[in-house]
Amino acid sequence: MKIFDSHCHLYDENEPEKLIYSAAENGVEGFVVVGTSYETSRKTVEIVSQLQEDFPELDIYSAIGLHPHDASESFDRIEELVRETLKYVPNGLVAIGECGLDYYYNHCEPTIQVEAFRRQIELAKQLNLALIVHTRDAWDDTFKILDEQGAPKNTIIHCFTGGLNELTECLKRNFTISFSGIVTFKNSIELQRAAIECPTHSLIVETDSPFLAPEPFRGKPNSPKNVIEVLKKIVELKQTDPDEAATTIFTNTQRVFNLI
Repeated sequence: MKIFDSHCHLYDENEPEKLIYSAAENGVEGFVVVGTSYETSRKTVEIVSQLQEDFPELDIYSAIGLHPHDASESFDRIEELVRETLKYVPNGLVAIGECGLDYYYNHCEPTIQVEAFRRQIELAKQLNLALIVHTRDAWDDTFKILDEQGAPKNTIIHCFTGGLNELTECLKRNFTISFSGIVTFKNSIELQRAAIECPTHSLIVETDSPFLAPEPFRGKPNSPKNVIEVLKKIVELKQTDPDEAATTIFTNTQRVFNLI
């Protein structure tokens, strides 16, 4: 199987190369490593640059963004980092994000989150980069803002946790749906129904590591190699051919990040 972890965080890892090596040993060939603030994005770019040298046979890329928890940070610094990265590491950056809205924790005022989200949407469109969207307890505003701003062609709903209604709204807008380890949890009934109904050509898989470890590793630090468990669960739920599903999902990931 060809497998791509479309969303992982390595900025707090002491030895990220060991995690990538372990994942590669288990068949994972692609990684998008994601920042959530200026400092974590800067560190992510550095890590990815080194990993590309260490593992030239793998597809390893970065994403730069302001998570809604960090939305009060300077957007100008993020934009400067994005433009510098595109200039000096042209094959490294594939997306803006993760960005979006989080009204569950609400670490930043909603108005601040909305402004940062709007500006990142525009930056992704301007630079023809994918947009990685985080949304929690904020579906209505997320759809409203993406509609008003005009969503980028390649918009990813990261760590999708919605049900059939939210899935329908995403598919109407041609968004790509990214499933994480949450889909393996026994109590994620509505999410599993959404995974069954989501067309295979519209979905990708991720770990969001070190968070959200899938079964049977729930409660432990997550790792990019565990994206295999997410893929297995999708195959089980959809009762489809594993190799065909893996190939389609790998190609979906390449396409949404403008790699093919």
